Amino acid sequence: MKKIGFLVFALIVTRAVAPAQQGVTVRNGPASHSSLSSLLSEADAIVVGTLRSTSQAGLRVSLDLHVERTIQGPLAVQDEIFVAFDTDSRAFFDPGSITALWFLKGNAANWSALPVVVSSMPSLRDFYLVVPLRAPAAQYQVPDTADPSEKVIGEIAAANLTSFDWPWVLGLAKELPNSASLRLMYRSLADSPSDSTSGSLGIAGLILLGESEGFTRLAGSNLIGLQSSPATDVVAMAVCESPRDTAPIDILGNLLSASAPRLARCAGQVLRGVHTRATLPYLAGLLDNSSSDLRYEGVVGLASFANNLAVHHGQSSTASMEWLSPLPGTAPYATSETLQNLPTLQTFREKEAQYIGFWKAWWAQNQTSLK
Repeated sequence: MKKIGFLVFALIVTRAVAPAQQGVTVRNGPASHSSLSSLLSEADAIVVGTLRSTSQAGLRVSLDLHVERTIQGPLAVQDEIFVAFDTDSRAFFDPGSITALWFLKGNAANWSALPVVVSSMPSLRDFYLVVPLRAPAAQYQVPDTADPSEKVIGEIAAANLTSFDWPWVLGLAKELPNSASLRLMYRSLADSPSDSTSGSLGIAGLILLGESEGFTRLAGSNLIGLQSSPATDVVAMAVCESPRDTAPIDILGNLLSASAPRLARCAGQVLRGVHTRATLPYLAGLLDNSSSDLRYEGVVGLASFANNLAVHHGQSSTASMEWLSPLPGTAPYATSETLQNLPTLQTFREKEAQYIGFWKAWWAQNQTSLK
């Protein structure tokens, strides 16, 4: 097989499936939750503390905290500590006697707080995560010697997770893929009704962790039959970015008929990205789909198989274009015509009938040998 010219096909990209943002918490503008991994590494102390008093002079906020639980650092339960830091807001905000998770920097003589939300105009509310006063449930109790991340996840799991940005909640799967507490948290969320924000977050989290039960729960839920909703959008994003090496082909094939277009499109993207022999009947079936987007996935999926292209792993592959590199070894189905019929999205739209006709004919000719 001839090596595919990178410049010829560099314009072949997947369009990001952007989830709708109504119904779940998503910060607009420049604000977003800080990376939990960064907070864990930067903090000198991590505590659950109850706010006793709040004052502000200019941009300087001063707090008196009562330590309820310690996660990392030198502080002890029942300690009373003074915390001071600058914000960019002169408007005084008093959250009351909240109990929250605090990531602290400094020492006993000079504690400050790290922002848990990155904002162009940080205020006090950006420096803590509200959690319950009571200790986490028994399943989240871990030894004192456990990694602090496990304790932090246990605290977060007890909070009202729907008040957090859902991309951040799901982003934890990328940051802490080996966390036992995170798996428990997602499973607990997934036990909620699947069409609720909590239920869809749990299913999505399990899918992103590569847990087979994530897709199994999705297949057994009512999400496939729902029209577009915040719940289907959350799950669709997870399907789009799910690990390709554990992709359940038959479940993804069933998702192609999902009522929510984003969910069906993401299933098509994964099948196209994997393009193993097992995916080919589903990809060929997409050539007659009512959605132009899914017809395109079918064409590019079949072309990727025939031309022996690398697996497409989602956004990272789109950015690097690595998926356009042919895999080593023989490519018995690759010809000059299969290369010529690997279209960009733009050329597909201009000459859709040509590409559809070519790959229908290719499938009719080769499907028997590919069974």
